[in-house]
Amino acid sequence: MKKTLVLTSLVISSLALQAQDACNSKHILQQVDSLKKVFEQNGFKIIQESSVNMESEHELPVIVPMKMGTPYQVVFIGDAQSQSYEVKMFDFNEKQVFHSRSNNGSTNIISYAYTPQMSEYHLISTSQTNSERKKNLCGYILLLKK
Repeated sequence: MKKTLVLTSLVISSLALQAQDACNSKHILQQVDSLKKVFEQNGFKIIQESSVNMESEHELPVIVPMKMGTPYQVVFIGDAQSQSYEVKMFDFNEKQVFHSRSNNGSTNIISYAYTPQMSEYHLISTSQTNSERKKNLCGYILLLKK
């Protein structure tokens, strides 16, 4: 029952993600271009990317299929004016396999490598906190694999 609710909410969230207008933050797009070059030079291929509008303190879930033994790189870039950024990842059994939080505006990028132990869907949940602006925060999600 719990997995069904999670998958249903993921499908709804994915549809909402596609319906949102992409934000065009010049700063974020420059960061994305630089990161793409570095990862591609190291043998990674982009398999999914999206620029999204986000709301402060609201999680944005993305579901992705991942293959056992394949090295992945997950990158979340948040609005440069936000105070904190957070990324969590869960496997199909709802076990948290990654969590990172960046506070005090030290960096607006959270990037991590992950190699799944099983071929299954994973949920990546991103969020950011901005005390000045509550809506229309730019975010960018990039998923690469070797």
